[in-house]
Amino acid sequence: MAKKLTKEEAEKLLLSSKRTPKQILFIDQINELKKGEALFISEKEWPQKTTMTAYYYQKFTKGVDKEDRVISYNRVKGGFMITKVK
Repeated sequence: MAKKLTKEEAEKLLLSSKRTPKQILFIDQINELKKGEALFISEKEWPQKTTMTAYYYQKFTKGVDKEDRVISYNRVKGGFMITKVK
């Protein structure tokens, strides 16, 4: 049966059903990097089905001008390397 909600009840219900954003994988290690330092992530450490390239493209590169990018990433033998550029 339909139920009439007060404004407060409706807001509370909406907030409880929203998805909370997940933290970016390895973000703590990436933030600790200094300009020029790199982080290597082996394929065995990667918990996602999504490829590392696609994942970090979405998080750091998509829609950002090349001059404004903070990290650069490359697929390397055995895993993935993230380099801090700024």
